Amino acid sequence: MKSRHKNFQTAIGSTEDAISPSTAAVKAAKKVKLLPRYLGICWERYELRMLQKEMELSEDGEEGDADWDLPAEAMDSSATASASYFAHWDNPSAHLHYLNDKMLCSAFKQAIAANAEFMRDKVVLDLGCGLGHLSMICAQAGARHVYAVDGSEGAATAAKQVILSNGLSDRVTVIYGDVEAGLRLKEPVDVIVSDCLGPMLLGGGMLRALAIAKRTLLKPGGIVLPDIADLYVAGIDDRDHLSTCKQQWESVAGFDMSAAMSQVVRHARLDTLTRSSQLFTTSHRLLRLGMGTTTAVRSPLEYSEEASSSTVPLTPRLAALDGFTAPFQLEALREERLFALMLWFEASFSFDDQAVQPVAVFSCSPTETSTTHQQQLILNFPKSIRLGKGEILEGTISWRPDTEFDAKRVVVEVEVNYKGVTATAAYNLPAIMTSHDR
Repeated sequence: MKSRHKNFQTAIGSTEDAISPSTAAVKAAKKVKLLPRYLGICWERYELRMLQKEMELSEDGEEGDADWDLPAEAMDSSATASASYFAHWDNPSAHLHYLNDKMLCSAFKQAIAANAEFMRDKVVLDLGCGLGHLSMICAQAGARHVYAVDGSEGAATAAKQVILSNGLSDRVTVIYGDVEAGLRLKEPVDVIVSDCLGPMLLGGGMLRALAIAKRTLLKPGGIVLPDIADLYVAGIDDRDHLSTCKQQWESVAGFDMSAAMSQVVRHARLDTLTRSSQLFTTSHRLLRLGMGTTTAVRSPLEYSEEASSSTVPLTPRLAALDGFTAPFQLEALREERLFALMLWFEASFSFDDQAVQPVAVFSCSPTETSTTHQQQLILNFPKSIRLGKGEILEGTISWRPDTEFDAKRVVVEVEVNYKGVTATAAYNLPAIMTSHDR
């Protein structure tokens, strides 16, 4: 256990710009009487728990926001998962599909260029910086200093080299570290930029890091970019894909393996439509997430149809433990068989939670003409449902981090109600999902 503690200190304390928990703070923490649920956790997380407990105390000494009060198991569940997740990004080639995403890069550039006053002379945190692309955009836009943070040692090393070769190392400091492990900076930041969204918004676990960074590193009134994320669902005809899959499994290594199809459809996939007519129901917005909103929301979050039109503030507890539950209604635009639900998100750069129109939008909607690496998430049903034109399919979708096995995975549960019959299905989204290549 002592060696693990040493490794933790070495990793987080590898730069003068990152401050790890002090030994004195830990010794003092040992004298504090903790609730039983905080006992028996690993040493690194015990230190982090002490830091978080301090943050819960307001200036008048009263307990703070319950949305920050995470059980020990919620913090421990990401320790091993994070190491495996970050190792994937050690190879710079793993970042190419992000860097080559013209739609994504254009949205960030457009938003920052249109609001240069929010960046000029400001201190910026690039959370999950990868190879430092967004950090360099912010530096060129006039940021006084940018802290580029990534939990991947390989990515951080490559980012330092890239930033140096582009002549921006005097204004960009690359830090190899993990915000979830208690990373602190020399100074609070004015702006956080992060390409943190994945499937179902929670995919990949970066929203949890963003929620913590917003609470611990961002100045009051600071800005998060993007600051709004909308999650949508619609029904599709997926028979083309299922037919192709069946043909592929009918002859594998000289055997008929088509029986495996019953398991294939139980796994979510990232894909795009082969024809626009596959989308045959209305769409429904499940959630509007305010990533820059600071107002607290008690959890677990279960809200009505009317409430789904309001902005739900991002908190550590929602991103790390409770997740979300939302109802939906889909109307069939023609008679067709419903084989799957399709989900996608739109990220908005509004610089203001109350703004009528965002400055820029990044969308992975199936109706978008521009392509993006963020494909749509497809959840196939075990059996199709025949809908008549104008008929309504009602249901509920719940999604949360998989705190039992891997906090960067997402557990999705779907319940649909049609003509008095209720059916349920569950899916596990891995931390890193591979897009389906056409």
